[in-house]
Amino acid sequence: MKFILPHIAFTGCLILFIPQAAFAQTGYTVRVMTYNLWNYGGESDIDNDRENDLRLVIGETGPDLLVVQEVENEKGYTRFLGDVLNHTEENWEGASFKDQPDTDYDIALFFKSEDFEMISTDTVDITSNWGHRDAVEFMIKHSESNQEVMLYGVHFKAGSGEDDAADRESEATKLRKHLDDLDSTRHFFVLGDFNVYDGEEEGFQKLVESLEDNDGRLFDPIDAIAPWHNNMDYAKIHTQATRASYNGWNYGGMDDRFDFILASKAVMDPSSVNIVADSYTAFGNDGTRCCNEAINTGNNSEVSSDVADALYFASDHLPVYIDLTFNDPDAAVRKNDLAPLPATFELGQNFPNPFNATTTIPFTIYQENHTSLKIVNLSSQAVETVLDGKLAPGRYTVNWSGENFVSGLYYYTLESGGRSVTKKLILLK
Repeated sequence: MKFILPHIAFTGCLILFIPQAAFAQTGYTVRVMTYNLWNYGGESDIDNDRENDLRLVIGETGPDLLVVQEVENEKGYTRFLGDVLNHTEENWEGASFKDQPDTDYDIALFFKSEDFEMISTDTVDITSNWGHRDAVEFMIKHSESNQEVMLYGVHFKAGSGEDDAADRESEATKLRKHLDDLDSTRHFFVLGDFNVYDGEEEGFQKLVESLEDNDGRLFDPIDAIAPWHNNMDYAKIHTQATRASYNGWNYGGMDDRFDFILASKAVMDPSSVNIVADSYTAFGNDGTRCCNEAINTGNNSEVSSDVADALYFASDHLPVYIDLTFNDPDAAVRKNDLAPLPATFELGQNFPNPFNATTTIPFTIYQENHTSLKIVNLSSQAVETVLDGKLAPGRYTVNWSGENFVSGLYYYTLESGGRSVTKKLILLK
């Protein structure tokens, strides 16, 4: 269920009487997906034949943000938007298309127009070799929560040779350098076809390893960095190839984890944009097909036979998705209080305290200022930003849930107008 928290205004000496129970921090859940479309141009007989399969896969997965690889130039981008995504409804838009002159197969972003607004599209120069692709940077805003995320679409060099691995390392090194220049509080993802066979491959490690500058470090949401190739222990997360053989070509079957969604630390930590637990999915993989079996061979326990066939014909890769929660930053509510405002801001004691589920934090500000309320652990790390935005003068309360945190002593810090105050709270489960 979605709730919309209205803006709370204060004008002169007017105090608004608003029932406190009507408000709470609002969370919106969306699905982000990456999908290699297998050289889709939208004009060939093969492309036209598999459009119904692509429609079925998109319909079954239900993404709200979709980053794709291997659309054939702008014509493939336009055909996919019109003939697949908007075939029955006109609710998808595409980010500005960035044609990469050194390849015929490009990266694109599509989004649900009622949920998101594009801010910018740009490229990150990670390669200059013919047939290779730069990363594409998409900055997008979730309309209802007003939260921004950055999505970096990638398609690293394919191939199992040493030269191919060296190319991937070069591409990843340049991308990591760009990501390290971002602010550490940025919510960003790198997603697409990485073409890596092993989690220890140098190119992959350049993205996930701890360095002196870790602002751009990426994390695997399922913490499964391993030797994936032909490894039954990781069969459930293999994404390539949906076919063992096809039209006389040997594709290898479900033996590699080529497709990823990697996240920044700001996403992995409790914040205004977070990954829903256990939502990371290689769609259609039932974990029984390692390592030379097609996705539609025999009975697939994860999807119907029609969907398994659609995955087989639509592409040689499986789509990968995660669910995200976007939290409304305007989480504060006005108390029913006619008392005069103080000459400075005040932070009250939370109640109840101790608590085992949800506690209420009262505070007052006397001037319009950018105001933040953060929960801090004993290591002085902010574990959650409960509120971050401009507020009018008034008395407020906000609820904080400790459901996803361990028992113990925490601090909560209010900052407004260049000043801050901190108090303690105790979570007991």
